Amino acid sequence: MNSLMSSCSWRWIWVTFGAVPVFCALSYFYIDKPLAVHLRSTNYDVLHVFSLITYLGVSTWYLVASSLFFLCFRYLYKNEAHAHQALFLFLSVAVSGLLADLLKFVFGRYRPKMLFNEGLYGFTLFHSGYAFNSFPSGHANTITAVAVALYFIYPRFRYFYALIAASVIVSRLVLGSHYLGDVVAGSY
Repeated sequence: MNSLMSSCSWRWIWVTFGAVPVFCALSYFYIDKPLAVHLRSTNYDVLHVFSLITYLGVSTWYLVASSLFFLCFRYLYKNEAHAHQALFLFLSVAVSGLLADLLKFVFGRYRPKMLFNEGLYGFTLFHSGYAFNSFPSGHANTITAVAVALYFIYPRFRYFYALIAASVIVSRLVLGSHYLGDVVAGSY
């Protein structure tokens, strides 16, 4: 097929649209707490490595860089194709990030630190603030948006993108910033 996405791809998207919420619900009831407790005893050296890796999930880097690339390619170098690629990366991160931020406010899920510090676990709908914005993971959302956007721009390096994205996603679990359901929802 010559279309960007075949009907098989759309079918897969609709299946995951149902499967991801079901997985997140099952994770909430059966996996999230025990996994967070288990990961809490992670070795300091491992924590240090993942604390560096997690910075790759900060959206600011990608938003600023893609904006600068867009401006340079659009106005200095007059390369429309590269300008569009930079704009595509910017919009991928920005739009998915705005959606994730909206969902964080709507769901208001306690972060794992609230479980360990105050015994709080679950959702408090329509709350904002760091302690209440665990679901979905913004870092997982950002790095997945970057990886998918780069895949469409430069598909040759797809395994590298997937490896980096998986590393950042795992870092959020190991550092105790999110539960498994949070990173799955964020990356979806």
